Amino acid sequence: MSVSDVFRLTDLSVPELKYSLVWYTFMAFVVVTTVLWGRVYCGRVCAFGALTQLMDPIIPRKMRFEVPVRTEKYANLIKYGVLAAVLAYYLVTKDVAGPIRYAEPFWMFSLFGSTAMWIGLAVLLAATVFVRNLYCRFLCPVGAALGLISQVTTVFRIKRWAECKTCKICEKTCEWGAIRGPLIVKSECVRCDDCERLYMDQKKCPHWLILFKRKGNTAVPASSL
Repeated sequence: MSVSDVFRLTDLSVPELKYSLVWYTFMAFVVVTTVLWGRVYCGRVCAFGALTQLMDPIIPRKMRFEVPVRTEKYANLIKYGVLAAVLAYYLVTKDVAGPIRYAEPFWMFSLFGSTAMWIGLAVLLAATVFVRNLYCRFLCPVGAALGLISQVTTVFRIKRWAECKTCKICEKTCEWGAIRGPLIVKSECVRCDDCERLYMDQKKCPHWLILFKRKGNTAVPASSL
């Protein structure tokens, strides 16, 4: 999926159905999954997101810089500014290629990429070494568009326990900065399932430990499958 697909929806310049069944099927998948679960596309499908996540096991944790929550709240807004800028440029010029080449890094891999684009890609990947999922979290216009949809929909939301008001385990585990105390930030959540697996883990999640203690059980509960 590209921001050019968002351009098409702004002026309804979509391709003819009988010649573009694959495109319509894929767009339907992206929209439906976003409405139901949130930014599933970002967490499960996006090629550039996959590239940056492949870097995670290789890069030592000590090299990572964790963005402070207060800073992250404002940094998350940058991608909405990028989305607004490229949409405004397209509506004025009707130029699709221009904003795409400079707003979406995977276009730099094409043979048409200029030296400046390759340098920009190298800088972006280098920055991603220190700030996890930098582009996806703070710069991606497609992520911003899907975030706007998921913020007002997300039918199947992530479950939270009462203990989540004080516990920080999931918040520290989240690689996308989508958990702030008891709140799941729907526009930032990509449904990676890390927190969902954690809060169902009966050995790690305080909810289960407190529950077992209240019942008077002394045995350590087994982790749920």
